[in-house]
Order: sequence, then structure tokens, then C-alpha cells
Amino acid sequence: MDDFQTVQQQFTEAIRHQTDNPFEQIKPERFAVYSRLIRNNMSNFVSQGFPVLKKLLPEEAFNHLVDRFIADHPASSPYFIDISGEFLAWLNTNPVTDKSHTLPPFLRELAHYEWLETLLLGNEQDEPAATAIAVFSDCEDTLIWSVNAVAAAYQYPVHKISRDFQPQAAPEQPTLLIVYRQENETRFLAVDALAWQLFQTASTLDQPVNHKQLIKQTLQHLTAAEQTQVKPYAEQALMSFYQLGLIVGRL
Repeated sequence: MDDFQTVQQQFTEAIRHQTDNPFEQIKPERFAVYSRLIRNNMSNFVSQGFPVLKKLLPEEAFNHLVDRFIADHPASSPYFIDISGEFLAWLNTNPVTDKSHTLPPFLRELAHYEWLETLLLGNEQDEPAATAIAVFSDCEDTLIWSVNAVAAAYQYPVHKISRDFQPQAAPEQPTLLIVYRQENETRFLAVDALAWQLFQTASTLDQPVNHKQLIKQTLQHLTAAEQTQVKPYAEQALMSFYQLGLIVGRL
């Protein structure tokens, strides 16, 4: 490593760990400007990406998380737009503790939910071309799904968490959501296990299918009698997806 790279590394390490200026040739006030600029920029981007989390945590606790993130996380992307994803990656791979404050048990799940909102708002893909479906139950064509919707499962009801609602124990039933973007806003749809599995199956298939094939694929683990009983509810769920724009049409 040459002298310049060594100085670079020492400089960035000092800023990341908020240590004293290690360079005699750099005035302390000038070094402080760089340190403050990095710290404030990172804090602002994390605050924008996780607004609910920031509101719930005491200011000292939130600042502590940001400082640990800056000091400990070797980011894989140099772009500011990816800071939310980098912060979430750090949360998921490091012990989230603070000796001075009790952090909520839903912290990671809430952060993931907020990150999904940011991800969808930043998605620049156009919806695929599709033809409207006149009568959904009669449609034999391949279904075209929105590129602005994702399914997520949580132990905690993250979509309800606020200053006035902060559950300290996970409910018996998981929270199953489909988070989607519509008219430049993110929205969520709380669904039952059947609807969630239909969406998940459609997302993981190697190639698009029509609604009958999708239902068959999703219910294949059930007996014939059970499939007959459940099928109308599956068709109703897919119709709701189409009405909400999660299914944009047919091929």
C-alpha cells in the first residue's frame, strides 16, 4: 500500500469512528468539517429511509445506531440511494443493542417494511404491457403481474406500528402483507395465508401462468376435496389482486 492509500485509510477510519484528528498537517477545525459532513449526510439519509423508526426511538438511541452503522459497516455500494439497503443489511447482520436504551423487539422487521416502501418508490421499471381482462373467471390467458408489488411476512404487525402502538411480544398469527406502489405512493394489503401464497407462487414460478394453473400450483399440497373447497376463495383473491392493479392484465 503506497503512502497516499495509507493516509486515505487513516483519514476514513478516523471519520468513521469519530476519533480525534490523527494528522498534524490538517487543522482540527478543517478535519471536523469533513467528519461532521459525513455524519450528517448519513444520518439524513437513514432518517429519510426509516421515518417511523426514527420517531419511535429516543434521539440518543437513533444516533447511536447511525454511529455504529458508519463505524462498522463496509458498504457494498458507493451510491447514496443505496444507504437504506445498506443500513438494513447492517441491522440484519449485527447485534442490535444499546446499553442506555431498550430497543423494540420489532426493530428489524419495521426497518425491513420501511425499506420495502423506499425500494418500491425508487423502482424505475414500467409496468409491462397487458390487455384488460373482461371476465376474470373465464380468462385462459397468461396473467401479467405488477413489477411494483412484493409480498412480505412478519412476526409483528409492522404496518400498524406507531408511537401509540408498539407491541412488545409477537402475536400468535404472523402478519402477511403485499406492499405495492400505486400513483407514486406505497400502500399495503393485509392478506390471509391463501392469498399470500398465491402471490408468492406467482412470484417464484419460472414462467407466467393463467389463473387456473396458478391456483392448481398453489393448492397442489391439498387433497382433491380440499382443493374443491378452497378454489372459490383463491379465485376471489386473484380477482381482488386484479382490481387493485397487482395483476395488470393478461398477455
